Amino acid sequence: MPRPPNLDPIRATLRQLGQQIGQELATAITESFSSAMEGQRGNVLRAIPSAPGRRGRPAATASGKAPCKVPSCHRPHAAKGLCMNHYAKAKRLKMNVDSLNDNNLNELARDLRADRGKR
Repeated sequence: MPRPPNLDPIRATLRQLGQQIGQELATAITESFSSAMEGQRGNVLRAIPSAPGRRGRPAATASGKAPCKVPSCHRPHAAKGLCMNHYAKAKRLKMNVDSLNDNNLNELARDLRADRGKR
């Protein structure tokens, strides 16, 4: 289908209008953000609570449950003293979850995904 000859000036006008609106909008957003952040410098990082060595998960004690028995796991326990992830992993590895010793707990803490492909 052939293009009507009168649309080229309209397209050029619309393109210029779009560029002008975009520039004005960018300027307005920048000014608004700058004025909002004027008094917030230095307070941004203090507003984010964190504990050393943690990845942002809430502590198990915050939910009122004891933490998982596995070292370095801070998730709340679900069954037999283990969190849902470690309980499922123990079942998958056919461990007796009623009598877990330190070696079993350390094995549960180990990331088996790192050993993939090393066989």
